[in-house]
Amino acid sequence: MTVRRKGPSPGAGLIIVKSSKKIIKILALITHQGKYDLPKGALDSIDNSFLECAKRECEEECSVKVKNKDLLKHIPIISSGKLVLFVASTTQKPEIKRNPHTGILEHRDYAWVTTSDFKSNTLKYLEEAIKKFENYTFMI
Repeated sequence: MTVRRKGPSPGAGLIIVKSSKKIIKILALITHQGKYDLPKGALDSIDNSFLECAKRECEEECSVKVKNKDLLKHIPIISSGKLVLFVASTTQKPEIKRNPHTGILEHRDYAWVTTSDFKSNTLKYLEEAIKKFENYTFMI
């Protein structure tokens, strides 16, 4: 008999950056518990790739439509457990909306924060992902 471990499904997301005057800020979605989160989610059967999943989740969760030209392709894909993160920049204004499939409001707000602020108020696996991202911020 094979026993399957339950755990998170493979997923993808985006670290969305906005920089001005050499200050890099990332998009933090704010959970109902007040923690910082990234636009991300599980790989669905409709997704042909992790990148497609990341773009879909970003648009669903914060109304930011990431195009290929927005991706910072010179920054490597960042992985944290079963989560794959891409990096993109935007000038779009996020808007928190209900999930179109479940009707659930997954986040209560958003903020543009420094990586230090994000790391101090997030879950451990996302903190680790942001630490990896910080190794490449000189490239932005």
